[in-house]
Amino acid sequence: MAVDAATDRERLRFEALVNSIDGIVWEADPHTFRFTFVSEQAPRILGYTADEWLEEGFWEAHLHPADRELAIEHCMAWSASDANRCFEYRMIASDGSTVWFKDLISVGMHNGFPTTLRGIMVDISARKQAEEESRLTAKVFENSTQGISVTDTSGRILKVNRAFTSITGYTEEEVIGKTHAILRSGRQDPQFYKQMWKTIGEEGRWSGELWNRRKCGELYVEQLSVTRVLDDTGTVTNFIGIFSDVSQAKAAESEIERLSMYDAMTGLPNRAFLYDRLDHALKMAGRDGHHVALLAVDLDRLAHINEVLGHRVGDLLLVAAAGRLNGVMRAADTVTRHIGDEFVVIMEELSDPRDAAILAERILTELSRPFVLEGHEINVTACIGIGVYPADGATTQEMMKHADVALHHAKEIGESNFQFFSQEMNRASIERLQIESSLRLALLRKEFHLVYQPQVDLATGRITGMEALVRWRHPELGMVSPARFIPVAEDTGHIIEIGQWVLREACRQTRHWHDRGFIGLQVAVNVSARQFRQDDFAGQVRQVLEETGLAPECLELELTESMIMQRPERVVAVMDELRAVGVKFSIDDFGTGYSSLSQLKRFPIDKLKIDQSFTRDIGSDANGSAITCAIIALGRSLRLRVVAEGVETAEQQCFLIENGCHSMQGYLFSRPVEAGDFHSLLLLQTLPAAL
Repeated sequence: MAVDAATDRERLRFEALVNSIDGIVWEADPHTFRFTFVSEQAPRILGYTADEWLEEGFWEAHLHPADRELAIEHCMAWSASDANRCFEYRMIASDGSTVWFKDLISVGMHNGFPTTLRGIMVDISARKQAEEESRLTAKVFENSTQGISVTDTSGRILKVNRAFTSITGYTEEEVIGKTHAILRSGRQDPQFYKQMWKTIGEEGRWSGELWNRRKCGELYVEQLSVTRVLDDTGTVTNFIGIFSDVSQAKAAESEIERLSMYDAMTGLPNRAFLYDRLDHALKMAGRDGHHVALLAVDLDRLAHINEVLGHRVGDLLLVAAAGRLNGVMRAADTVTRHIGDEFVVIMEELSDPRDAAILAERILTELSRPFVLEGHEINVTACIGIGVYPADGATTQEMMKHADVALHHAKEIGESNFQFFSQEMNRASIERLQIESSLRLALLRKEFHLVYQPQVDLATGRITGMEALVRWRHPELGMVSPARFIPVAEDTGHIIEIGQWVLREACRQTRHWHDRGFIGLQVAVNVSARQFRQDDFAGQVRQVLEETGLAPECLELELTESMIMQRPERVVAVMDELRAVGVKFSIDDFGTGYSSLSQLKRFPIDKLKIDQSFTRDIGSDANGSAITCAIIALGRSLRLRVVAEGVETAEQQCFLIENGCHSMQGYLFSRPVEAGDFHSLLLLQTLPAAL
């Protein structure tokens, strides 16, 4: 009994020992591979009962299909040998999951024949999963398109991947043991890196853009993410840096931004940039107490250059003008292309607004120099409107509006000048808008009428003709001066309709006087450049003459010097066409334009009109008197009649008679008067039947 008890204790001790092993202790028939014993771990690990484990064919049936053939071959080979073996394979658990085992097998032999198979199946699934994850991690590490580097806690590089070497140009051997300082570009200061590592220390990671330098010296932009690695105790063991070369993307982004904020032709900042920059400048000026000046620069004659020389030359002119503007700017100034032929300059950090006038003078001087483009010498001038912050506006919209108002004021004064904004100019601008909107309906409402200023023969003192002048009686503004509404009509195109009405009404009224016995009376009608440039202008004049019945030789069209010098070949052609039917031509305000005598003789002109600015100087300014004498002499030498405008004194009249001037008009004889009053003047004298 004592022996049996000892045996039982030994058996229990053995079973306890077997069941304490972290694995499945088993025993099997070496010929059939049927389990004859499994430890208590078997049901726990695979989920099958101990009885199921002991069934015939259990092991083969639950081997993973991919491992079945090789596992059986191993066992058959090992069962014929007494050598201990070890191999790894997979089995399918009761829930369908896969469990990896490492099987330590020994063969029991008797007389050279295997009698039993024994082993320990250790669950290595966790290790296999870790190995797979490690393999995948290594594969991702090596095949990632992003550069990856692993460093120790001191920042020394332990490992890099292929993308790292491809992006930086350094081999793995060249960087192992070194820090990332070999890549630094110098564009980030020490404070940048200090802040970066502070963030990593506090948050465990940092992400952002920075500039680095490749081995070849080329700079590039990278998007970098740095993460710290902790062990189980929370101690930092490593840092992992992952980065991408975003240089091309940044370049594309910069190009898109450039295209959206810069003018493609001139390379200057565009209107979007202008508003953004001006808004920022005004905010800074409000904070620091500085002035900001806004200069609206408009080139003259660009439309004419496009028409005569082509848009290519016009574009080249804009590019050249942009270059000259940039050349006279201060470092703090910004020149932009606003729209068309208009540039806008932002002057920041001004202590004295008068500095804007100095820059404006420089701009006008620079633009006045001739441009030589594709063999053409081109002369342009400019007008500049100036608004100053804070006096002329506190917002971007107000500053732009007021600089534009100042520009319009400058253009009304004449070419090559600049004007500052003022409230008076603003009121004038509002009035201009009112005039512009009212012009559309003025003809329909019959608000225009003509007045006539007599032209008197200086030799006989008789009226030989008159100049027809348009007047506008506005229902709200009252009498609007031609000096106020004619420029607006020119800009808007309404001058064409107004000019046609003036021509027809003047011819109708003159024919009426002819019918009343004042035969031969000649009417002079001013023609605008826009009106004259119409393709069918000559036809319109002939039609008016036919409708009114006025003899063509009794119509005189007044043209300005500047008008006839624009596309002179076409001007001559139109004048010849009308001259052929008898229409006369005069040059109005002669001496104030820029015509040359060599070109003047090309035009079929009948009369020169001396501008009143010269007539007014007679007796008070030697130069004015000399110019008047020269014009009279020129007209007589070219066999042209000469009319002096603006004669107001007897002294001026005597001077003109003495120097051979033919006719005059001015307040000395009569102001411009209504048709009824002019008829009364005609009745005071008897005109000859024909001039």
